[in-house]
This record gives sequence, structure tokens and C-alpha cells, in this order.
Amino acid sequence: MTRSWCVSRTLKKMPLSDVAARLGKSAEWPGAELLEGMRKHYPCIEMDSEVAVNHRLPPAV
Repeated sequence: MTRSWCVSRTLKKMPLSDVAARLGKSAEWPGAELLEGMRKHYPCIEMDSEVAVNHRLPPAV
């Protein structure tokens, strides 16, 4: 039996400072920690840098 998965996805551009709130992760990703983590991959990023957020939602079962 093959199961087909459909994953909903949204792609939205926003400043890095808005990402945690948009994803409901403000408590887990305070600004300084989010910026530090992102700078490991993007050394010149700032909190006002525009980023594209690709948020995938799990399939409805």
C-alpha cells in the first residue's frame, strides 16, 4: 500500500526579527540566540535583514 503525503507550505519574506514570532518560537529563539545561530551560516546577517521563511506543515492525518 502506498501512502501519498501532501505537505502544506508557506513561503513568506520578512525581516529576521519577525521570524520567531511568525513561527511561534519567540520563547525558544530570543533575538540574540536567533541572530547568533543564523550568523553561523550567514555571517553578515542582521536582525533587519530580509529572509524567506519556508514553513512546512505536517500532513493532516
